[in-house]
Amino acid sequence: LVLEIISGKNNSSVYQMDGSSGNLVTYTWRLWNNGSPLDLADPSFQDRYETNEITRCIHIALLCVQEEADDRPTMSAILQMITT
Repeated sequence: LVLEIISGKNNSSVYQMDGSSGNLVTYTWRLWNNGSPLDLADPSFQDRYETNEITRCIHIALLCVQEEADDRPTMSAILQMITT
């Protein structure tokens, strides 16, 4: 949901990047691994929010959707990430 808010895109849509396709989560992981997570952000966000805040929200969202449940942060860890 956070990725949908930041991007203004729907998770169930298909996105193309580097010759392959995937959903919003897959697309965001590719951007993150390529060092360009801000390419995900809706352009209107960049005028209203600091880029480091957008990047931090993307990072937290990606941590929460990792394939292995044991790799995902706890709610208390997420709260700490958001408030610090």
